[in-house]
Parts: sequence; C-alpha cells; structure tokens
Amino acid sequence: MNRYTKDIYFCNLIIADNKAIKAEELYRKHNSGFVLSQPCHGTVNQRILNALGINSSARTYIQGMFSKKRLDEFMAEAKEKFDLDEPGHGILFVKQARNIYVAKTECLPESENTNMTNEVLITVITNYGKTDELIKVARDTGARGATILKGHGTVSEDAQKFFGVPIEPEKEVILLIVSKDIEKEVMNAIHTEGHFEKASNGIVFSQELSYTLGISS
Repeated sequence: MNRYTKDIYFCNLIIADNKAIKAEELYRKHNSGFVLSQPCHGTVNQRILNALGINSSARTYIQGMFSKKRLDEFMAEAKEKFDLDEPGHGILFVKQARNIYVAKTECLPESENTNMTNEVLITVITNYGKTDELIKVARDTGARGATILKGHGTVSEDAQKFFGVPIEPEKEVILLIVSKDIEKEVMNAIHTEGHFEKASNGIVFSQELSYTLGISS
C-alpha cells in the first residue's frame, strides 16, 4: 500500500433545504473530495424561522473533504454566501481526519491537530422516537439547538442475545455542538435520561472540532 502525508479535513454544513443546492455547488467548486447530502431537521423555534423567512425546520446535512488550503477558501466563501457569521443561518463544523484508506493508498496527517475550538460535537444514537426527551434534558443543561438525522442500525443475533432484548434497527441521530465547559454535564444528562446504562438503548460520544461557524454564544 502506498503511503503519503497530507492534512485532510471533513467539512460539515447544516443548512436550510432551500439553500442546499447552492451549498453543494460550492463544495464542488472548491473541489471537495466527495459531496454527501442527507435530509435532517432542526429544533429552532418557529419565531426564529419566521424572522429568517424560512417556512420549516427542514435542513440538509452536507459533508465534504478538503485539504487545508481548499478548506480555508471554501469556509471564507461559505461564510459570506450564507451569512454564517449570524446564528440561525446555518452551522459549519470541521474535523481533521486521522487516517484515510482509499484504493491502494493510505493518507496520514502531516501535522498534529493543535487547532481545536472551545466547542465539541456531541453525537447521540438512540432508538426511534426517543429524541424529544433527550433534546429537552440537553437544553436544560445548557445545550442550544440540535439537528436530528434518521438512521438504520445493524446488530447481530448474538449481540441481541447478549443484551437480552431485541434491538430496534430504526435509529435517530442527534447532533449537538456545545461548549467544552458543559460537555460532560450534557452527556451525563443524556446518558441518564436515555437509560444508556442498558447498551441497547443508545450511545452518546463527543469529538473535538477544528473550526466552527454559526454557533450561538
């Protein structure tokens, strides 16, 4: 396998449905390694949506991959094009890749990722229909808006026997970006409310972020 070093970043954008096509075009303009889009919905209240001229909470979650130079160029244009300086217009967050395997090539990071923000991405994977109460306790402990994705889990028959209960294949994924100051408090609240001490009920984990735009202070 061939090996080379290069800093690669995964750039994630959550934006209103009516701006998704333009956002995807911007990813391609800056030569993203791939563009992956999927529908989702947010939890912003209707008053804010009305003020922004948005008819629903429907969102599109877009992911792409850039080198550092192309990432900087993409972020600068996205910030201006979609008013990402203003909370409520969209959220952009970036994570640096550690290792990438593609075809017969392994790509390793060129430098240690020391450029961390004061926010973390909290990801919650839970059984279908459980998101409302989890988002409520997250907000009660300081989190702001959340984005919800639909998912589908796969669990082996042996795993189901081990846990002692059937595990629902339909999943929902909650994405929250919160300050590191309240990270553990939010995660503990979600873990308790979701009864995640039973593994079949869900999992919550956090990841550091390299850059963010559009996050309320």
